[in-house]
Order: sequence, then structure tokens, then C-alpha cells
Amino acid sequence: MTFQSVAQDYLSELQTEIKKASRTHRTTPELSFRPCLDRFLQQVARLNGSDNETIYEPKQQKESGRPDWQFYNAKTKAVYGYAEAKGPIPHKAIDLESHQQ
Repeated sequence: MTFQSVAQDYLSELQTEIKKASRTHRTTPELSFRPCLDRFLQQVARLNGSDNETIYEPKQQKESGRPDWQFYNAKTKAVYGYAEAKGPIPHKAIDLESHQQ
């Protein structure tokens, strides 16, 4: 499994979910897309090492709000970082050029 294949699978699944959201109007912009993002982040973590894991909705941190994900090493318990996700806007195209570095 490569990052490219993981990313392609995620984008395909996200596209399916966005189409469903547009068709049914019964999804929430932020929460409905999190399951496929969670799977993507778990796969990316494993690509970077078998001991790397994610925690979805970790308990609240003492000095900050509660992030959506925590990334850590299960063996050493080292925390790599946190992530907060916002939902896509289903009817607005994603401008990839503005996100490339």
C-alpha cells in the first residue's frame, strides 16, 4: 500500500459521500465526512510505522479544547500531534492549486 493509493481511495470515498450529501440533503457538513477521513488518517499513520496510531475524539486536553484526532506511537506513547477537521462545502469545488506548496 502506498500513500498515493491510500489518498486515491480516500478521495474516491469522499466523492461518493459528497454526492450522497448533495442528493439526499440529510447529512451534516462536518460530521458526515469524518468516517472516511478517520480511515484515511489511520492508514496514513500505519504507512509511517506499524506502531503509529490515531485516537478519534481523544479526551479533552487540560489547556486547550478537544481535538478531533490525536496521533501517537503506541509503543513509546509519544504524541506526534493533533488534528481538527472541518467539513467540505459539497457544492464548492476544491481548489487544489491553492493548497500545493
